[in-house]
Amino acid sequence: MAQFKVPINSLADEAISIIVTGLEKEQKVTIQSVQTSDKGQMFHAFACYVADKNGIVNVETTSSVRGSYVGIEDMGLFWAMRRPQCVGKSFGTLIKTDITSPDVVRLEVFGGHLKESDIWTSIPLASTSIYRWYNPCNVKRIQVDDGIICGTLFVPGGQDELPGVLDLAGIVAGVFEQRGALLANHGFVVLSLGLIKCGNRPDEFQTGDMNYIVKAIDFLSSHKNVKKGGICVMGSSYGGVLALASSTCSENVKCVVNTNGPIFACLGLDIKYRNECWKSVKFDEAKISVNEGVQNHLKCYKLPSIKIVKRHIPEFYKTTAAFLFCISKDDQLFACDECSVLAEKMFQLSNNINYKITRYRGAGHIILPPYTPLIKISYHPIRKGLRIDYGGNYKDHSVAQVKIWNDIIEFLNRNFA
Repeated sequence: MAQFKVPINSLADEAISIIVTGLEKEQKVTIQSVQTSDKGQMFHAFACYVADKNGIVNVETTSSVRGSYVGIEDMGLFWAMRRPQCVGKSFGTLIKTDITSPDVVRLEVFGGHLKESDIWTSIPLASTSIYRWYNPCNVKRIQVDDGIICGTLFVPGGQDELPGVLDLAGIVAGVFEQRGALLANHGFVVLSLGLIKCGNRPDEFQTGDMNYIVKAIDFLSSHKNVKKGGICVMGSSYGGVLALASSTCSENVKCVVNTNGPIFACLGLDIKYRNECWKSVKFDEAKISVNEGVQNHLKCYKLPSIKIVKRHIPEFYKTTAAFLFCISKDDQLFACDECSVLAEKMFQLSNNINYKITRYRGAGHIILPPYTPLIKISYHPIRKGLRIDYGGNYKDHSVAQVKIWNDIIEFLNRNFA
């Protein structure tokens, strides 16, 4: 009788082994994964396999011959998930919004090599549910809303002082906890900071408010569980811009991670700190390209010259902080690859060698923890109602997310050693 051999509980950024036993010799089967997002939308992936002579399919070592992916992909049933064809066009995402509960993934195996349309009317040979956790009991989740800053603090148990990381998710409503919760499991005290629509924060993103960011840096740096000597500020998209700027605004910034953030203020959002202001580069709407109702904004921002870039961002390249740039080669929202080339020139002119730029082919703009499916088409965070192409393809993007996650953890461990 067919049955699954798979860990019932695991962390969401952990690769797991999926094995089906009890099949007939060289039996053709289809394995499906099904998950409902926190917003109630269903996602799935499926792959067709042939059992070995012992009636076993090991997803880690056996090639899929058809389905959501082809070839040996140990975590393909996770990163290849998308909305079923039967629901029509849909742009939902599997971004985790409630990290206090696990992702529940249903695994099913069917006899034969099925088409997607046939899966929904077929009876599985075996099924099981597994739980992918973000915030296990050994990490404290502490909500912070003191009228000054709004966010969530994740504190691992077992040690008095650990490296501190401030996580800026970009233009996201509320507090984005998915990344911070998982990072805390690797030995960091993480403050996931809310920027809009939480606490006393504004409902709309009006400016890059570095006064607020510095208050969060000071809060985390002085926390009793945070190792002294400086913290890391990491950010993605516009959060990456703010992370770069933070290195000039606070002496408590030891290192910075910028994932697909431009190196200048943009989106009409100036950067402000005390009495200083760095102006946003202009957005040229005439250069928007449209394909089947989906907009591409890649060419809408003119890269400032090396002589005037300091008008658009504080001179981070002159600080003593260490920098890691994680750049997606197929980012279709910002020309971050070109930005990284400009950043490299700025570091070189400043005789600063304390930086690393890593580029990842086939990856799109929105980088999430490992095995989260690609978000290629979604709605623009500021320009309401507009659908945006963020770039990337499922396979390369998944590979990049794993590499970026490991690169960030390695960078943090090295700089906090």
